[in-house]
Amino acid sequence: MDFQHSPNKPADAANATNTGKALELRRNGLSFRAIAESLGISKTRAHRLVIEALTEVREDNRKAADLLRELELERLDNYLAQLSESIAKGDCTAIKTALSISERRAKLLGIDAPQRVEHSGALALDTEGLLALLDALPGATGAPSAPSESTDDADDASDDSSAAAQEPPAE
Repeated sequence: MDFQHSPNKPADAANATNTGKALELRRNGLSFRAIAESLGISKTRAHRLVIEALTEVREDNRKAADLLRELELERLDNYLAQLSESIAKGDCTAIKTALSISERRAKLLGIDAPQRVEHSGALALDTEGLLALLDALPGATGAPSAPSESTDDADDASDDSSAAAQEPPAE
């Protein structure tokens, strides 16, 4: 089926426009409620549009990273090909350079085994010192603060990167 002649094409274009506007408004710090009012849509729809836009941006970034990785691998192949004659003759500098190229390739492709890092020594938490530092802050009382009252835009407090994991806000 040819989707270019779909009767929904104007609706799809309007949706794409709203998606872009919703992301731009969110980047400018607007709440989902304000985005909804600005675009004349529900708060839930505003949230969904922002999530759709972020998903698209993430996919575009992934594709760009894949292309860049591919280009870098081609460069490494070219460098290695240029060294092959010197390597065959036993040139130690060329061999070391080839090993560096191989290390870079392994990092790019993620084929190196993860390195285990162990902590040696005691891990201590100085709660008394931490409380003293907190008390020194302006307006600090040393006592844990009570949870604050929620506001209309409490769901907007999270950053965009965690927004995809959230459920759409209630109307």
